[in-house]
Amino acid sequence: MSEASDNRNQIRRRVSIPGWLETPAGKCIPITLADVSEEGAQLCISPDFALPAHFIVLLTRDGRVKRGCRILWQKGDRIGVRFFRLPADAA
Repeated sequence: MSEASDNRNQIRRRVSIPGWLETPAGKCIPITLADVSEEGAQLCISPDFALPAHFIVLLTRDGRVKRGCRILWQKGDRIGVRFFRLPADAA
């Protein structure tokens, strides 16, 4: 996967927001959102962690605010993701 910053449709805001990546097995991994837009984000995570192609990012500790994510690119500890709509029962 390669970084596609020139293909973005929206401007991303630089942030430093803690979050949690929820794997399909229900495990929560701490992450940091480095930038964000309506359509996606750049996440910082340990490069040692093997990521699934799709996962959920919890933006609040209690999981009330979350986004489905699909990996667009990965470089070291940085991952570019596109958000997708979660099914009603997962939202």
